[in-house]
Amino acid sequence: MVQADPGSLCRWLRSKEKRGCQGETLRRYRAIVRSCLREMRGHGRSELPSRWRERDFDHLRLRAARSRWAFGILIDYARFAGSRITPLVSVPPRSFSQRVRWLDRSSMEQLIRSVRGDPTLSLIVVLGLGQGLRRVEWRRLRVADVDLESGRILVRGKGRTVPKLVWMPVHPALPPIWRRFLARRDRLIARNQLRSGAPSVPPEAFIHCWRGRLVPYSLGGLDAWVGRLGRRLGTGAGTPRLSSHMLRRSGATLLEEVLLGSPHPSLDGVYRAIQSFLRHENLATTMRYLQENPARQRKALEQFGSALPWV
Repeated sequence: MVQADPGSLCRWLRSKEKRGCQGETLRRYRAIVRSCLREMRGHGRSELPSRWRERDFDHLRLRAARSRWAFGILIDYARFAGSRITPLVSVPPRSFSQRVRWLDRSSMEQLIRSVRGDPTLSLIVVLGLGQGLRRVEWRRLRVADVDLESGRILVRGKGRTVPKLVWMPVHPALPPIWRRFLARRDRLIARNQLRSGAPSVPPEAFIHCWRGRLVPYSLGGLDAWVGRLGRRLGTGAGTPRLSSHMLRRSGATLLEEVLLGSPHPSLDGVYRAIQSFLRHENLATTMRYLQENPARQRKALEQFGSALPWV
């Protein structure tokens, strides 16, 4: 059996790096391709993409049926490594149920109830659903960034080199959840100190023990926690797949519903508040995050109706 050329994988990853891919993404690409090559080797198939035939891609398609993204990465690598038939291979279609972008109120309540006994999952829910933080902002959150005395949290937002720093008020549910989370984090640090002496402790809030030392979670590690949330919610085959951004969009939609339900709401004030919640520079981006809401048009017509003496 012909073995794979390890240089082709290195060259492909270097080409991705030149196009702006970051280290975490490159590591995921490498893991996907290596797993694919092990799969081919284990079934007695060639590891050289230039020798793959349609039946080989059919085998990989079935293996990656749950991940369109992973199969697309394999196709991209195969093209780079010399395969001439990959344009004939299509990515498995995404089922319609996975296009759901929001959680309804009952699902949000069920999710909150299901995580009350787990401080880490509770914190992830309140950061995504209650504070509107992105996944990368969870990862960058430091213990010192949460100031409960002044009731504010420092959000380290978008930006590859220098994240945008924004102070925002804390959600009312955050303080008790944050204290329970810190208690669990302190127990993790204490256990690791007993095993490893006096290890350094990262400033990030979300940390875990890896090879005898404490390290921050990667984005993939936080995705695994979101997967646990999905299992608590009961998501699976044929149902919407929970994502970190789904929490963010659902929180913004619920905030809109609450603000529009207040007495005499100002529409401009409502959507400026939601824009501030999501920390968008452009209000048009904020509106794309919101689920269609009949109350939005009704409130607008009510305010328009008072502009003239119609009757």
